[in-house]
Amino acid sequence: MSAEISEEIRLSSLIGPIRYYAGVAWAWLAHEIALQKPRLFLWFPVILSLGILVYFALPAEPPIALGMIAVMVSLAVLIVSVKHRIVALIFFLVIAGFAGAQFRAHFVYTPILQKEIKAATVSGRIERIEDMEDGKGSRLLLSHVQIEKITPDKTPVLVRMSVRSDEGLHVGQRVRMLAGLGSPSPPLNPGGFDFQRYMYFQRIGALGFAFKQPQVIGEAAPERDVIERIRVVIDRRIAAVMPYPEAAIAMALTTGRRAAISQETNDAITAAGLAHILSISGLHIGLVSGLIFFVIRLLMVCVPGMALRHPVKKYAVVPAFAGAVFYSLLAGSTVPTERSLIMIGIALLAIVLGRSPLSIRLVASAALVVLLWAPESLMSASFQMSFSAVAALVLVFDWLRPQFSKWYSGAGWIRKAALYLLSVCLTTVIATIATAPFTVIHFQQLSLYGVIANGVAVPLSAFMIMPAGLTALLAMPFGLDYWPLRAMGAGITGMVDISVWVASLPHALVKLPGPQPAVLPCFAAAVFILFLVRGRLRYLAIVPALAAVLMIGTYRQPDIIVDPEFKLVGVKGDDGAFYVSSLRKEKFIREKWESLYGHQKDTALAWSREGTLGPVTCDELACRAVLPGGRASILKSTGALAEECRWADVVLSYDPVKGRACGNKPVIDKFSVKDYGAHAVWLKDSTVYIMNAEQERGRRLWTSLNADFSDRNASDLRAGPGF
Repeated sequence: MSAEISEEIRLSSLIGPIRYYAGVAWAWLAHEIALQKPRLFLWFPVILSLGILVYFALPAEPPIALGMIAVMVSLAVLIVSVKHRIVALIFFLVIAGFAGAQFRAHFVYTPILQKEIKAATVSGRIERIEDMEDGKGSRLLLSHVQIEKITPDKTPVLVRMSVRSDEGLHVGQRVRMLAGLGSPSPPLNPGGFDFQRYMYFQRIGALGFAFKQPQVIGEAAPERDVIERIRVVIDRRIAAVMPYPEAAIAMALTTGRRAAISQETNDAITAAGLAHILSISGLHIGLVSGLIFFVIRLLMVCVPGMALRHPVKKYAVVPAFAGAVFYSLLAGSTVPTERSLIMIGIALLAIVLGRSPLSIRLVASAALVVLLWAPESLMSASFQMSFSAVAALVLVFDWLRPQFSKWYSGAGWIRKAALYLLSVCLTTVIATIATAPFTVIHFQQLSLYGVIANGVAVPLSAFMIMPAGLTALLAMPFGLDYWPLRAMGAGITGMVDISVWVASLPHALVKLPGPQPAVLPCFAAAVFILFLVRGRLRYLAIVPALAAVLMIGTYRQPDIIVDPEFKLVGVKGDDGAFYVSSLRKEKFIREKWESLYGHQKDTALAWSREGTLGPVTCDELACRAVLPGGRASILKSTGALAEECRWADVVLSYDPVKGRACGNKPVIDKFSVKDYGAHAVWLKDSTVYIMNAEQERGRRLWTSLNADFSDRNASDLRAGPGF
C-alpha cells in the first residue's frame, strides 16, 4: 500500500511542474497570438492566395458550379459563426480565392488551337501592331478571327500573327492572309513556365505567320480604337526622331511595345539588372502620376491664397490618377499595368483620405484588389517581385523614418541632396535584395552589379527619361515634341551605356541551376512570416527558409530532357557540361534549357552523328549515353530497338514505338511527347524516374495536348524524381 502511495506522490510531483510549464507556454502563445490581431488584415491577400493556388494546382478543371456553391456555403458559415469567426473568415477567403480564379478562367475563355495548321486562309480585324526587333517584321493581334476549316466554336478569340511588313496596315482594318498556325508553346520542361497558360489569360489561342503580305478587305471606322491609333502615331514619331536602339526603348517606355528591342540590347540590360525598367509597371506609372501630381500641386500653390483656402493636395490627385489611367491605356492595358494602376489608385485614395500612401496596409489592400481582379497574376514573376519589393521598401523605410526625420530636421540643401542620394541607393539595395530570390527561382540568374546599374539608371529614369517622355507626349499634338524626345533619347543613351558597361564586367550575370518548384512556396512562407508576424513568432520564418535552402542543396536537374515535339534532346554530363542533339534546331528551347541547367547562353555542346562527345557515343543507328545513374539510348532507327532495349535502362526514339516494345523498360517516343509534352528523366542506380509536362499541368482550360492520365504505364511515365 505504501508503494502505491509513494508512486501516486511521485506522479503528483511530476504533474505539477508539467501543468505549470504548460500553462506558461500557453500563456506565452496566447500573448504572441494576441499581438497578431491588429495585423490580421495583412494576411487576407495571403489567405486568398491559398485558394488561388489550389485552383491552379488541380489536375483537372473543376465544374464551374463547384466554386459558386462553395462560396455560398462558406459565406453562410461566416454569417452564422460567432465563436469561431476568424476561422470562418479564413475558410471564406480561401474559397473566395478558389472561386475567383475559376470565374476568371471561364470569363476569359478562348479555344486553344489543338493541331498545327500548315497553311490556311486567316482573316481578322487588327487590334494591335508591334514592330519586331531590328526591323524583322511586325506582329499583328487579330480579333473576330475566321480560320479556314475551323468552326467558330473552336476558333480562338485572338490570334497573334507575324508578318514581314505592316506597310499600309492600320488598327481596325480587316485583313486576310495565307498563314501557318500553331498553338502557344506548352512548358519546355516539366514544371517550367507555362506560356500556354500565360497566353490563354490574354485570350490568345493561336500564333501564326503570314506567307504573303496581308490583304486589306475592310477599312477601319474613323472612331475605331482611338488609343491604338495614338500609340501608332507616337511610335512613328519616336522612330522619326530617335535612332535605334534608343527608339525601341522609348517605344517600350511610352506605348509598351518591347518587340523592337534588339536581342543584344536586351541581353545587356538584363545582365545589368535593369530589365524591370523596360517593363511598364509600378515604377513608370508611379513616376508619371507623381510628376503630374507635383506639377499640378505646384501650379496651384503658385496661385496667391489658393493653398490657404483649398486642399490643393487632394485636388492634384484627380489629374494625377487621370494621367495614370491614360498612360496605362497607352501602354496596352496589360495585367502588370492594370495591377500597377490599382496600386497607384489606392495610394492616391489614401492621400484624399488623409492617410499615408506608404503603409503596409495599403500594400495589402492593393494586393487584395489585384488578386480579386486578376487572380492569375499570382502565378507571374512580375507580381511576386513587385509586391516583394514594395513591401520590403515600405517596412524598411517605416523602420528608418524616425532617423531620417532627425537628419532632415533643419538640414540645408547639401544635406538634403545627400540624404536623397542615400535614399535612392538604399531603395536600390532593398529592392534588389527583396527580388533576388525570385529572379533566381524564375530566371535562374542573378545580376551581381545590379545595385550599381540601378543606382545610376533609376535616377536617370526618374529625372530625365520619364519627365522628358511625358513632356513629349503633351507637346506632340502641337508639334513641339522634338526637343523633349531628343532629351529622352539622351537619357536612354546613358542608360544603355551604363548597361553595356556593367554587362561587360566579369561575372556580371551569374547563372544558377533552376531549383525544385517547392522552393518558391517555402521561400514565400518565410517572407510572409518575416514581414507580417510580430513578436517572437517571427522566428518561425527560419523553418520554411531552412527547408528552401535544404531543397536547393539536394535537388538536381534531370539527366535527360526532351522537348515537346521531340526535335531536341538534352543530356547533362557528369563533367558539368550540357550536351544537345543539335545546335541548329529549336534554338529558343536550347537557350531556355541552358538557363535551366545554370549555363550561359550558347554554351551547350552538340554531339556528332557518329563518334563520342562527353557521355554520348553515336553510330548510324543510335546514340548511347552513359551517365552516373544509368544508361540511356536515343534511337535513330527502330531497327536497333531490340539491341538497345537490352543495353539501356531507358530508350528514347524519334520514331513511334509500339506498346511495351522494351518489356518493362520505359520508352519515350514521338507519341509520348505528342500526348504528354516535354519529358524529363532522372537515372539513379539504373532506376528510371520520368516526369512530363502534362502530368504537372493536368487537363485544364488552357491545355492543348490530349493527355489521357487514366492510361498510365511504364512506357508513359513513372513516379517523380524522389531525390
